[in-house]
Amino acid sequence: LIFSRPGTRVIELFPAVGMDLYWRLCDAVGLEYYPLNAREGDSSRCGPEDYAISLEDFQKILKRAKVTACG
Repeated sequence: LIFSRPGTRVIELFPAVGMDLYWRLCDAVGLEYYPLNAREGDSSRCGPEDYAISLEDFQKILKRAKVTACG
């Protein structure tokens, strides 16, 4: 991330409870940061490392970040 051009869009996917490390880094170097947390109850299958992001939420974050199929 520290070598990205200012204004680069970063979408972070993480479980319902996340850390703010990438947000801080993006903020420090001028990147657009969009977090996407899993919904409660999505991480029950195999363990804390496994979680699910809903397709609807993913589509919304892509729209919010103005990401299209062509970039």
